[in-house]
Amino acid sequence: MISLRLAILLVALLAPTALIGQSSDDPVYTVDQVDVKAKVKNQLDNLPDANTDCRIPVAVSLRVILRKSGKVTDITVVKSSGCSYDHEAVKAVKKLKFDAAIKSGQRVSQYSDIEYKTTARIR
Repeated sequence: MISLRLAILLVALLAPTALIGQSSDDPVYTVDQVDVKAKVKNQLDNLPDANTDCRIPVAVSLRVILRKSGKVTDITVVKSSGCSYDHEAVKAVKKLKFDAAIKSGQRVSQYSDIEYKTTARIR
């Protein structure tokens, strides 16, 4: 019987300092461009499951935008797990709840890199 030990690591990597993919009504900032970084509240809820097609341990890295509206958008797989874990991680990251980043006293959208990892032990 396999017992899964799940962990999530929210990694805020420094992206290029330019405003990439911005729109005039909702610019997106990198971590180093905001006064207060976005804070994920439920990072250990809704962790993805590793299906039988996944070799354990497994990990996937995602780049997302944490919108000032509270939605997670523009989800991109940066480093694939090579199995269905990618799809499960995308479903999980869409459920993240967070406090938006702050810049000049205003809520703003922020790029974030999120990594989901799963390890297993045989009992």
